[in-house]
Order: sequence, then C-alpha cells, then structure tokens
Amino acid sequence: MARHPARWFRWLGHGIAWTPLAWLLLEAYLGRLSPNPIQDWTQRTGRGALYLLTLSLAATPLSWHPRLRWIRPWRRTWGLYAFAYAVLHVYLFVGVDYGWRWDWLWQEILSQKPYIWWGLVALLILTALAATSPKAVARRLGARRWKALHRLVYLAAVLAVWHAAQAVKGNVLALRGDIYRPVAVGLVVGALLLARVVRRGLRHRAFVRFVKKRFATSPPP
Repeated sequence: MARHPARWFRWLGHGIAWTPLAWLLLEAYLGRLSPNPIQDWTQRTGRGALYLLTLSLAATPLSWHPRLRWIRPWRRTWGLYAFAYAVLHVYLFVGVDYGWRWDWLWQEILSQKPYIWWGLVALLILTALAATSPKAVARRLGARRWKALHRLVYLAAVLAVWHAAQAVKGNVLALRGDIYRPVAVGLVVGALLLARVVRRGLRHRAFVRFVKKRFATSPPP
C-alpha cells in the first residue's frame, strides 16, 4: 500500500525550509563566501525569508488541485520558517553588522537605507502572524478576526519584495543592475495574488449563476 504523500513530504518540506541555511553554512565552511561574510549572511538569510514566504503563499493555490490538498497545512509551517529567517536576518544586520549601535543605524536609515522601513513593517506583520498561529490563539480570536489578520500576509509579501528590490544594487524600475532575484520573486508573488483574485471572482460568478438558476426554476408561490 502506497504511503500518503503528506507523510514523506513532512521530511521534504522541512528539508526545503532548512536548505538556504544549510547551503550558507556549507559555503562558509568551504570558505566560499565573499570578503564581507557578515553581508553575505545578512543578505542570504533575507532571501531565505522571502523565498519561504513566497512558498507559503504558493501552498494554497497548489492545494486547489484535489490530489494536492494535503500540502495546504504547509503554508503555516513555511510561514513560520520565513519568520525565523527574517528574525535571523534582522539580528545579523542590527546586532552583528551594526553592533546594536542604534545611532549609526538611524543615520543609515535616514541617509542611505530608507528601504529598511519596508522590511520592518513586513517583519512586524510576520511577528503578529507567528504570534497568532497557534490553534488556541486562533480560537480565542475567532475565525473571522483570525482570517482578517492573516490576510495581511499578502501585504507582508509585497513589502518584503519591495524591500529586497530596494536593497540590491540597481534600479528595479529601469531594470538595471542586480535586480533579477527580487523581480523574479515579485512576479511569482504577483501571480499567486492574481490567482486568488481570479478564483474568488470565478466562485462569485458561479454562485450568482446558481442563485439565478435556482430562482428562475422555482415555481411561483
């Protein structure tokens, strides 16, 4: 008897989430990082957060296929991994790179790195989602409020993409420089959000047709 895909995918799903960090550790061990390893660690943990957040968003559209419904619970798991990578990313940037020197960091934000604000807002959203992810907290919030809060993940993804696009050397609007990663991820995030809008529109139209047909065929009172 074949094993349920969700069982073997449990290992693969966690393995996917650990891959960015494992690959970074391997390259650090082999001495393949750049002359600025702190910058490498900061940038690549940020990418890991962005990739896993995108993968979390992709879990729902994938689960629309009847044979892939078992993948739906992984949106929460990958979302929590994305939050963990984001926290590590911020720690490396603020604690290791800047040594908790808030005055230096503030000057950088105001003069050279205003894109940090977008990343900060995305992190705050992910923090709220991670804090309310346990089932006990979800029950206390209520289904409606919990769903409304967790829809902010779409905003967090957009802000994270924009943060990444502004952080690289180049011009996203002019499509110049080292911008292929954030542009590629941005296109994927846009496609995932569009898929949700289209599906909701199709379901609404199907419901409207059903109601019209139901009332049109109902006998008069």
